[in-house]
Amino acid sequence: MNTAFVLGLLLTGAAMAQDLQRPVPEPPKAYVETAYQRRSGATIHVRKGEDLQGALDRAKPGDTVAVEAGATFTGNFDLTPKTGKGWIYVQSSAIDKIAPSDQRTSPADAPNMPKIQTPNSTSAITVLPGAANYRLVGLEITPATGAPRVYQLVNIDFITSRVAAKVRDMVQGVAPSIVKDTEFPQNITIDRCYIHGSDTQDVRQGVVANGTSVAVINSYISDIHDSTMDSQGILAYRTTGPDQDRQQFYFVNHRERDVWRGRGRSQSLCVAVGKLVDSCRASL
Repeated sequence: MNTAFVLGLLLTGAAMAQDLQRPVPEPPKAYVETAYQRRSGATIHVRKGEDLQGALDRAKPGDTVAVEAGATFTGNFDLTPKTGKGWIYVQSSAIDKIAPSDQRTSPADAPNMPKIQTPNSTSAITVLPGAANYRLVGLEITPATGAPRVYQLVNIDFITSRVAAKVRDMVQGVAPSIVKDTEFPQNITIDRCYIHGSDTQDVRQGVVANGTSVAVINSYISDIHDSTMDSQGILAYRTTGPDQDRQQFYFVNHRERDVWRGRGRSQSLCVAVGKLVDSCRASL
């Protein structure tokens, strides 16, 4: 028998045996609900020139913070932990004039969105450690004109600054017993938001999604680029496992990476930007 033929049979058999030994992916074990639902609580209206951070601080689970469409709010705004299990919606006052919940938004919707802009390198919106059940809907999130490099436009993380991250890593290496347990943000949905930089400004990440059950749906992310390092439209790298992310129908337009997961383990990261996506499923 031809030696080459025998070798081919052996290699084919080895490949088939290897395929049989490969683990079969498990079906989804967790359900991340991403459907838009009208709130039954109070509506807190924030008009041009009013205190957006104060309204965010006053909001209770079940409430809606309606931010005036067309108005600009400049600063670094925090979403803080709340007592209770309901959701807080932070949304455009003209929510009915942007793309419906089963469609992706676009820059054409910007006139019907409030503009949330950072004047410095700190995120425009930071979801603080332990915060949960927030939905951002119909917001334009961007650097202010002339702002320096922005590291993240939206920061969802248990560490709120680059300095804090470095200090934690140093302490972890010297005295790990004094480092507190991680409090990841949980149940954070970014829905029909326009998140972008500009041609001339450096933005390293559009969204950092180091939380559990994080969804980016029907949103438009563009002009994310950094002249000194790699950049990512959506980045998740420091979250609990196991590792699973779902990406479908998303629009992320920038010059480096669209969605990137690093060595950390991401739990329930759903990236669904485009067609009708009522929910994301992820194996946990």
